[in-house]
Amino acid sequence: MKKRRFFALFLVLGLLVSLLSVPASAFEEIDVDALARRTERFSCADLTNLIKRACQRPVNRCIARRESGAESPEEFLRLTDLNAALEALHPSVEPAEIERLEKWMQRIGIPLPQAV
Repeated sequence: MKKRRFFALFLVLGLLVSLLSVPASAFEEIDVDALARRTERFSCADLTNLIKRACQRPVNRCIARRESGAESPEEFLRLTDLNAALEALHPSVEPAEIERLEKWMQRIGIPLPQAV
């Protein structure tokens, strides 16, 4: 189970770094293990929504600074942005769905990911 959630999470974080030009240093304060645990039953769509919500917060900070006339330095994704987005979202995958998928994978011979 652990390997699957890390894969989805790293996929989404990797997309942020490559597509949105978010510097990898912006993720230094993020405890990826804790984030993976908190997003355990999130689908890929849930993770995408999480990242979109979290990324909107730095944009909003830049807009607020610009509107107030203050200089607008670069804003990066912060752990507080991810935490705020996580508080607003809930996983859409029920434990029964995960169990059903695992049984199906075993039935057709797909090996289940092992915990690392």
